[in-house]
Amino acid sequence: MLWQGFLSMTLPMLEGIGPERAVMYLKKLQGELKDKTPAQLWEELHPDIEGAGRNASPDMPEGWRF
Repeated sequence: MLWQGFLSMTLPMLEGIGPERAVMYLKKLQGELKDKTPAQLWEELHPDIEGAGRNASPDMPEGWRF
């Protein structure tokens, strides 16, 4: 399931940039993941801003299930 989700998100983007660039991007990602976790990469791209809050999600209704 996770692999299918990953492919569903990345394959359209990789197709859009062409086969040569797609290979370069995947090699770059592979290299970056050798040194850092995905969470570390995310934090570098999207650092927390001092004093900024996040929107809290509302409580689920009683008896509600997924």
